[in-house]
Amino acid sequence: MLRVVGASCARHCRIFFAYIQAVTLRTQMNTVRLISNVPGRCLQRTQMKYGYCTVSHPVRLCWSCNRPVYNREYFCECGKIQPIDKNMSYFDAFGYVKPVVQIDTVDLARRMRDIQKQLHPDKFSRASPHEQKLAADAATFINQAYATLHKHVSRFSYILSLHGFKEEDFSSSGSVNGNCDVS
Repeated sequence: MLRVVGASCARHCRIFFAYIQAVTLRTQMNTVRLISNVPGRCLQRTQMKYGYCTVSHPVRLCWSCNRPVYNREYFCECGKIQPIDKNMSYFDAFGYVKPVVQIDTVDLARRMRDIQKQLHPDKFSRASPHEQKLAADAATFINQAYATLHKHVSRFSYILSLHGFKEEDFSSSGSVNGNCDVS
């Protein structure tokens, strides 16, 4: 059980659930007392008003056994490879919590090797054609992610694309849409 007195629910929920990689946090009011023994939920009480802050973990169902699988995981508990989540960013693929501008390329290469050991298509040569395709798709995605994140310029472009910018939004003069008017 966790007890915190006099702190905001959002702050302590983030700290408490960081180890399970909380993705979404919603809160309604400041906390006078936070009591939680249920993962994913905390009860807050402020002058007889109650509200809840919840942490959602994006999950999908395993295509083989229908167990829940977190979107950042490549395998289900049953051992079957899972399709790559269409909403997974390249940073998510390598286990970064959020997009970062500076990356230790040695660490990135280590993460790449670790993932390749799990997802290399040759490991699935005796698997079903469906699993072979999933492994090939995952390996392709990881290779694209590594190529993008490894180089500074492509990483910066990718971060901008995550925020809704497109390469064609930038002209050769470096201004956005060519309409940047600095006075």
